[in-house]
Amino acid sequence: MTNQTAPTDETATDSDLPVFPAEAPSAVTDPSTAISLLVPVLDRLTDVVDVPPDAFERPTPCRNFTVAELRNHVLAWLQFFAAALDDPDGESERIDPESWSVDARDDPAAIGEYIVHGWDLSVATGRQWSVSDDAAEQARLFLEGIVSPEYRGEDSGFFGEQIAVPGDAPMLERLLGFAGRNPQWTS
Repeated sequence: MTNQTAPTDETATDSDLPVFPAEAPSAVTDPSTAISLLVPVLDRLTDVVDVPPDAFERPTPCRNFTVAELRNHVLAWLQFFAAALDDPDGESERIDPESWSVDARDDPAAIGEYIVHGWDLSVATGRQWSVSDDAAEQARLFLEGIVSPEYRGEDSGFFGEQIAVPGDAPMLERLLGFAGRNPQWTS
């Protein structure tokens, strides 16, 4: 897969935004390394997506998402990625992650997604969240390569403005700050 570059024409539309405007770190593109980083994250994510219904309306650090909406987002994209991995040629129909909805009674066991969204759900529901420093660092390096200014801010819908965190902060906090999350966020 080749990386797309950002359009330079001022008439570019949202559909022209690059998918991956920069090369991903080798740890993310090497399957064995990526799996060794991702599996523990997915295992931890199962602990935070199993949310009690009384927490559904709580706010999250992920701008404009309640716990229920963010949980649905995480699970929908997992369904999308699972279908894509199961059918790499795209011969079967894919779900639309933006319109897919999970029933609150569905069992999300063994389902996981992103480090940042796992943290979002954990702090919104008062649960513990931890990932390895290596996984957090590789995720940050990957995001640094793809998050350009047009992906940030209230209008983009992707990332908030970067939050400054000390250079000696834990790796997860540095990732969160880059993703526009305040590591000290509380509901």
